Amino acid sequence: MDTENLLGELLCRDVVICPDPADASVIIVNTCGFIAPARAEGARVLTECIECRTQGSCRLLVVVGCWVEREGAQLRKRFPQVDVWMGLLTPERIDWLTERVLGEGELASPLPGPCETLGVEAGRARLSPTHWAYLKISDGCDNRCSYCTIPDIRGRLRSKPPEAVIEELQALAAEGVKEINLVAQDITAYGGDLHGRSHLLPLLEDMARVDGIEWIRLLYTHPARFTDELVDLVAHEPMVCHYVDLPIQHICDRILGLMRRKVGRADIESLITKLRERVPDVVLRTTVLVGFPGETEREFTELCDFLREVRFERLGCFAYWPEAGTPAFSLPGLLPEDERLGRADAVMELQQEIAFQVAKSWVGRELPVIVDDVGDEPGTFVGRTYGDAPEIDPVILLSGNVSVGDITRAHVTEARGYDLVGIV
Repeated sequence: MDTENLLGELLCRDVVICPDPADASVIIVNTCGFIAPARAEGARVLTECIECRTQGSCRLLVVVGCWVEREGAQLRKRFPQVDVWMGLLTPERIDWLTERVLGEGELASPLPGPCETLGVEAGRARLSPTHWAYLKISDGCDNRCSYCTIPDIRGRLRSKPPEAVIEELQALAAEGVKEINLVAQDITAYGGDLHGRSHLLPLLEDMARVDGIEWIRLLYTHPARFTDELVDLVAHEPMVCHYVDLPIQHICDRILGLMRRKVGRADIESLITKLRERVPDVVLRTTVLVGFPGETEREFTELCDFLREVRFERLGCFAYWPEAGTPAFSLPGLLPEDERLGRADAVMELQQEIAFQVAKSWVGRELPVIVDDVGDEPGTFVGRTYGDAPEIDPVILLSGNVSVGDITRAHVTEARGYDLVGIV
């Protein structure tokens, strides 16, 4: 969304966006600094862009984002060919950068510092289709999980005021958006900095009254803050999808304690039981982190056994990466990289079998779907069920009398691996 905000400001100033960096007079690279593989990808892209700066028509190379916020001083030394370095894309910094992009010389004004408050993110040049959008309700995080660099990069929790969220939601609805995917580092922490406790429940109730919005999807919830009242809202509020993204990270109590996750196995099991009892058709997505320092073979097996038993419909798995500055970095028992990656591969093989079985179990059912795009064959479309978030989850291949952007119902006729086939 930071990129969308920047693009929106540039486009309203008549800046032309080039599909190929080689043709651009200004190149802006937005980086991620969360884990080592993301930084390696950033370095590869940056190296390619430096070549455009030195040999092509580029007159200004700008690097922004989390990696700069985290390691700006080292990056300046490593890549001296870069003209402008900037951390997080706050509104003030976007204004400053836009003036710098439009001008030929250096600006007299200093680079703005970090932004402590959040407001309406108006004027975004959305990169998603017109019928669905992400909506960020907070930034930063106070959880301080021992492996995570986000609090050091993005700062403490800062929530958008509820009125700002609703104003932004109304604007998206006026643009034709039907599905809202709520994002933050932890949406269940929303409002803790404004109200002293989570304010997500009343926010969702207000959001559900906005005309034009049909689906609200909960991404990035924390099991430590997923209350009984929130479970009931998912069960009874028609606009809230029966889909919950609930990263558990692990299930072994000792590892969860070392991760500083604020929950144990019993808490996680109890929450999953409540969700599946009160919302029988709920689709659960989770994330697990394997190869944490000191994770034994027995503890890894405990996690795998739990995943076989619970059978999350959607799951992502990451191998642990040691990140300097985090408490976990100094823990003993770092596993070799190949072993960490091997454990991640084993989890994904296990989940593939579960996901294929889940897909087959949906054959014969009639499900709510949203139509995202036209298909490869005439008269076909690509959509998602209520149980699939955009960009990360499976799709359903549709045939029938529908249009892109429709929310309708489809009869599932076939499962093809992760994906479904259906008739509207």
